[in-house]
Amino acid sequence: MSAEASSSTSNAHASVLMPSEDLPADAVHIKGPDLSNPVTLDELLKSYNTIGFQATGLSRAIQIVEEMVSFP
Repeated sequence: MSAEASSSTSNAHASVLMPSEDLPADAVHIKGPDLSNPVTLDELLKSYNTIGFQATGLSRAIQIVEEMVSFP
């Protein structure tokens, strides 16, 4: 491998392979629902909080709507 190619490879590795950072203490741990047992719709929707980023946003939106509906 030429010195130029080696330098390009090193630059690519340095740009892509960044050191990891610790997760914040309040980070949501991503985990899908356990579908090996029957799950109610309510349980499934509540599990959206830990499925992933977009599902977490949907879960929060559902919570807000539920709060709005139950507001006296």
